[in-house]
Amino acid sequence: MQCMFCFEDFDKLTREHVIPDRILKIFPEQDITIDNEKEYKDSKGMVVHDVCANCNGVLLRALDDYGNPKRRHNYNP
Repeated sequence: MQCMFCFEDFDKLTREHVIPDRILKIFPEQDITIDNEKEYKDSKGMVVHDVCANCNGVLLRALDDYGNPKRRHNYNP
């Protein structure tokens, strides 16, 4: 399987939240997942398995760390 960020091939890819987990924590009432066939409540948010461990743990974490203060400042009451 190929990582969608670095395009390297891996036997196993990690879970990545479609909507970042930290956004879901800011808006816990928005726990609705919609796919092609159903709409349902869930507490974890929709995830995809298309990111390697390095990209998820380094690249995407850096993006989350950069954006988290801005999200907290702009969205927390």
